[in-house]
This record gives sequence, structure tokens and C-alpha cells, in this order.
Amino acid sequence: MLLGGCATDAYHLAQIKQLEVYREVEAARAQAYAHKYDALAQYARTGDSHAQIAAVLALNAERPVQLPPPVLSSPSDDVFKWASLIVPSAANLVSVGFGYKLGVTQSNNSTLQALGSYGAIASVAGAGFNAVSTIGGQIQAPVGASTVTTYNLNGTGVLGSGTYTRNCSSSNVLGDPSNPVTLLNGNC
Repeated sequence: MLLGGCATDAYHLAQIKQLEVYREVEAARAQAYAHKYDALAQYARTGDSHAQIAAVLALNAERPVQLPPPVLSSPSDDVFKWASLIVPSAANLVSVGFGYKLGVTQSNNSTLQALGSYGAIASVAGAGFNAVSTIGGQIQAPVGASTVTTYNLNGTGVLGSGTYTRNCSSSNVLGDPSNPVTLLNGNC
């Protein structure tokens, strides 16, 4: 646009030519009106009464029309004309780009907000689980301190709805001599 404001000799010559043509057109128009008025004045002087009345009415009724001088355009005007075509499209493209970035940012913010709320829900659920675990620990014996009651049965007898028979031989199930879990085999 800065280059469009620079004037050149060709531009000035074109302006001068345009003004000369305008001057010639207006001079020809003025000469045509002068001849017309001369003709009407001749009718008003020498014609019969009807021609004189018509000539006087024509002289009073018509006013010469003068065209406004031409609007001379400069190279900067041409640049502004092109800019009026390009700038709105460019502004629209920039607006679309900013709209896209705004949508991406809003989507990312929405995702972060959802993740934050899920984190808060998980935190509340964890706190609830911990509270229930703490209350459960106060109701029953702790997990590591449970005791196992062992009954040694001798002979035969009734246990619940079934019967039992004492098994005389035993073998260590896990292969560890310190392990109290044994499997009894055979009848005594």
C-alpha cells in the first residue's frame, strides 16, 4: 500500500489528459447552448406571435446542465479498492482461526474440568472406603491378629451332621516341619 501512494509521471500525464478532455467537452457543450440560444432569440425577434411566445418560454424554461468535473483517481485509490476486496476476506480468515483456537481451548478446559471432578469423586470414594475400613477395624479384630482354634479329635464321634474317625498317621502338607498344617491318613 505504501508503493500505491507514490505518484509517477505517467499518472500525472493521464490526469492532465483527463482534465483536457473534460475542458473540451464543456467548451463544446457551452458552444452548443450558445447556438441554441441564438436560434431561439432569432425566433423571438422575427417569428410570428406563436413562435415568439414559444421561443421566450423555451429560453426561460431551460437551464444549462453542467456536468461535475471528473473525479481523478490516484494509485493509492486503486490500492484502497483492492484492499476493500482483500481485507474483509483476510479478516474473516483470521476470525475463523481465532474461533478455532477458542474452540480448542474451551474443549481442553472442559476436559480438565471433567478430569478434576472425576478426581474429586475418586477422592471422596477413597475417603469413604477408608472411613468404612476404619470403622470395620474397630468392630472386629484386626486382620493380622486373628486366632485359629484347633480341636483335636480322638476316637470316633459325631461332629455337626456327620461322623468322624481319628486318623493315626500324619504327613506335613507343605513340607515345612514348623508348619502345623497336617494331613492325616488311615484309620486307627
